[in-house]
Amino acid sequence: MRLDITFENIYYIFRVYRKLNFPRQQKYGLKSYGYFIRQVIEDVDFAEVHDCFTIAEVLRVEGLGLCERGGMVRMIRAGDIEINGKKPINASGGLLGKGHPLGATGVAQIYELTKQLRNEAKKSQIAGTRIGLR
Repeated sequence: MRLDITFENIYYIFRVYRKLNFPRQQKYGLKSYGYFIRQVIEDVDFAEVHDCFTIAEVLRVEGLGLCERGGMVRMIRAGDIEINGKKPINASGGLLGKGHPLGATGVAQIYELTKQLRNEAKKSQIAGTRIGLR
């Protein structure tokens, strides 16, 4: 049986997986965000999230509250996560775009956030960045 990779299939996998993982992700993600960053989710201009697999990016974006549950598919289709979108996600290409450097993933994400905030990201630069989330 061949499974075509479509947004609907990814969302179906997510719906099954979130029953196991989503509440924990949201609880700890929002708790950390609220306690340590002291900003409202809407204030985040862009994010570099762990995307070891496509579904992992979907789970993390929704789990952190950057969109509503099940809203990542809509964001992808609308272009909201692109460099010039409303809420760019992994403008650098993410970890998969770097070959997923094991052991250096967190450092790579902090490096990308820093480049964005200093306006040094060149081709992947997001205009007007003030607050980034890893």
